[in-house]
Parts: sequence; C-alpha cells; structure tokens
Amino acid sequence: MKVFAVLIASLLPLALAGPAVLKTSALAPAVFNGVTYTPVSSFPANVQEDQKAAIVAADMSIVNLSVNYLRLYSTDGNCAGYALDALATLKSNVKVHIGLWVADGESRYQQELTTAVALIKKYPGRVASLSVGNEAIFHTHLPIGTLVGYINALKANPAVKAANIPVGTFDITPSFVSNPSLVAAVDFIGINIQPDYSNVPAGSPGSAYAENFVSQFQAFQKEPVIAEAKKPIIVGEVGHATNDLNAFTNFFQSTVCLAAKHNINYNYFEFRNAMWKSVVDDKANVQTFGILTPDTVSKVRAAIVC
Repeated sequence: MKVFAVLIASLLPLALAGPAVLKTSALAPAVFNGVTYTPVSSFPANVQEDQKAAIVAADMSIVNLSVNYLRLYSTDGNCAGYALDALATLKSNVKVHIGLWVADGESRYQQELTTAVALIKKYPGRVASLSVGNEAIFHTHLPIGTLVGYINALKANPAVKAANIPVGTFDITPSFVSNPSLVAAVDFIGINIQPDYSNVPAGSPGSAYAENFVSQFQAFQKEPVIAEAKKPIIVGEVGHATNDLNAFTNFFQSTVCLAAKHNINYNYFEFRNAMWKSVVDDKANVQTFGILTPDTVSKVRAAIVC
C-alpha cells in the first residue's frame, strides 16, 4: 500500500484546508505525476510584472510539494520563465513541459520558439519536453504538413539537439491515429483524454470517469499505428469538472492509483479552477476542472491511498 500526499496551500488555515495533508520527503513519490498550468488569463487586472512573478512563485511552491512535472501550454506572459526561475530557486526536481502556441500565426510561434530556446539555455536540465501546439489538428490551427514541418525544424534546432529535449505535440487520439506522418515526426505522442466528454453516464461516481480514462488510454495504445511506433505516450490532459468535493476526491484518488498501476505518464487538468473560461457546453463546466479553487483551497479532501 502506498500513501500519497494531497496538494494543499500551506499558507491556508487548516479550517479552510480540510483534512488533506502535505507531502513530505517521507511520502515520495509525489501525489500525482504532472499538472497543467495556465496562469496568464487568471492574473488580476493591471497586474505588474513583479506581481506576476510572485503569484507564479507561490504556485510553484505548491507544485514543488505535489508533482513531478508541470505542463505549460505556451511561453506567454513570461510565465514559463517565472515558473522555471521559481523552481530553480526552490532547487526543485520538478521538470517542465513547455508548449509553443501555434493558434495565433507564424509571428507568434516564432516568438514562442525564441523564448523557449532561451529558457532551455538558461535552465539546463529543467525542461522535460517541447510541444508544438495543443490540439492544433483537432481545432484546425494548422494543416498537418505545417505542423509536421514545425516539429521537424524544432527537433533540428541546435539548442534543442544539444540539450537532448524530446519534441512532440498534444492532440486528441484520432489526430494521431489518422495521421501516421505526425506519429512518425514526434519524439513522444502527446494525447489529451477527457472522460467528461465520453459516454460515462451523468451522475456516475468519480471512479467511473477514471476507469474510462484508463480504458481510452489502453485502446489508443493498441491502435496499429501507435503500437508499431513504440514511442513514449504522455497524457497532456485528464481531469473531471466538478465542485462536488466527494466526487472530485473519488475521481482524483482513482486516477492517481490507476495511472500508477498501469504506468501512465499523465498531466492532471488542471492546477486551479479557471473562472475566466466561458461555459459553452452541457457536458462539463470548464471552470471547475481545477484541483484548487480560485482561492487556492484544495478540492481533494482525503489522503490518497493506493
């Protein structure tokens, strides 16, 4: 039996934090493998750069206690630099998956590329991977040929090659199954699996969503183009949208334990409830995927025991 700690903000009163516990050195491994982090849109209005850095640094002190990997979707707003700087200051072992945003045109992508290369050089050994876009095929941000070209060019970049950093992209599973050229181009296959958008009946316990996640992952592994490629698979997103603390804790515990059992490399979606997002569908309230509330209170209400 393994006991995992639960992520919580140590600065909060215990009355707010609930019965969750902090990870200590005696409770390795971290409570879960990785987490996605998108702070830019949630910054207060008119926030100054030093305030941004302080906000990210406070978040990284929580990340450092709880995960092995941090996934960023872009380098926007200096947040990748702030995160890496904070983790370096903490002497953290957390590694960062850096995303390069492609949805806003070539000029924006080149800015992302320049920033990412500079960060690789400044923080050697702290970047786990580089990903070109997020769901770029699913959302038709780029034609497949352009995306493959970006990936191949990034793999050939001298700084990326010197640091031996794997390059890939994150997308939904059909985008890889239907595009063998994409599978061939990447160093790792990055997939987003959201069981909330599957056929799990409404009102099911959180564990049912976790089991659906594992089933989707295993089915993807068996797809011929994926099985034949024999490349590492990283789950870029998996989560469950709810503010019901019991349901969230049940899903969280089931996901952590099942992923550990089946050796799934995953990033939990996401670090904090994203109140800036628009709720536009009836399958999941996208504002409630976070592990933390906007006030940095953990939604997990029990120690995770596997």
